[in-house]
Amino acid sequence: MTTVESNGAIRFPEVNPRINYYQTATDTVSKLYDLKNLYFPSGKTISKVEVEEGCSIYVEESGNPHGIPVVFVHGGPGIEAKGDGWFNPDLYRIIVFQQRGTVHCQPSAADIHTDASIFKDVTIQTLAEDMEVLRKKLNIDKWLVFGGSWGSTLSLFYAQNYPISCSGLVLRGVYLGTDEENRSFFCDKDLRERLQDHWNPKALEEMANYAKEQGCTIDMNDHRTLYSAYRELVVDKNDLVAARKWVAYENYIDNPSNEQLFSAVLCRNSRVGLLPEDRCKAVWETLMFDSVAKTINLLNKERMDNLKGMPIQIVQGALDTLCPKEIAQKLVSELSAAGSKVTFNEVEHGAHTPYSPEMTDALVRATDNFAELLKNKIN
Repeated sequence: MTTVESNGAIRFPEVNPRINYYQTATDTVSKLYDLKNLYFPSGKTISKVEVEEGCSIYVEESGNPHGIPVVFVHGGPGIEAKGDGWFNPDLYRIIVFQQRGTVHCQPSAADIHTDASIFKDVTIQTLAEDMEVLRKKLNIDKWLVFGGSWGSTLSLFYAQNYPISCSGLVLRGVYLGTDEENRSFFCDKDLRERLQDHWNPKALEEMANYAKEQGCTIDMNDHRTLYSAYRELVVDKNDLVAARKWVAYENYIDNPSNEQLFSAVLCRNSRVGLLPEDRCKAVWETLMFDSVAKTINLLNKERMDNLKGMPIQIVQGALDTLCPKEIAQKLVSELSAAGSKVTFNEVEHGAHTPYSPEMTDALVRATDNFAELLKNKIN
């Protein structure tokens, strides 16, 4: 049921996509159409790995300790990683970790008392370097890298920087961190086309007005000014109201027919609390979305050439509105031109969630296929 936290934040019932809520329906559909389902590894071990002095990340390991190493790169950015179910635990050594500064890490943006400005200099390069430190500390020669949404961004960046450390890539719901992709979040025209009658422009107006009142310069014809403003407010100035508004606005866009979500965007009451996981998400989204678009071109020819010969499987929902299929198609084209061994699976009825029966089937088949390809690597 819906509850109110002690700090005034509203918590809605959580839906675990792997159990109870529609698991029976998923199992029935999977059996009916011979679709693969999630694995359920057991015997999980948990550790904290220091990636630099005073900074440690949370790590879970499961599966076969002598199996094919695979690392799950979570999305968000800033959300909790839950990703061991995509891999056959008899064949894979499964590594699931939390990216620097996220849930269970030390320090963490999920801790409301941690000043977000301590993270202001962290870049996608920092996060990739953390992955490389983790790989070395776990004594792994090469690992398969699996990431979806923001996880696809970081996975691709990491593989381009450290191709010798990767046995392959599995990407889902591709996001390249470009201005083109970011524009749809703060562009009235794009939002009207996408959300149609459900879109209320007052939500965007409120985001702009709040930023202006805090001293930020906003140009409504340039979405980049809003990204820069909210990065400054949420990260540099540790503005918890701005963080709450960022998450409320994103939730509203994802479900624009929900009046309660729209009202949350307009709320400026500083006494209305902010859930720790939402604060974490706001910090890392504003920081990464702004900085990656300004500094990185993942389709740069020199970067793409680093992936020559690498086996890569991309699973993309045809109905994905958060990360449209055209972005994945563009990546496939560039990978092919660079000489990567890329396979593209466009799932006809798939959307952004990886947990629909067809998307789950496609992703599990991708990792099963890699297990067959890499089985000679099992010790």
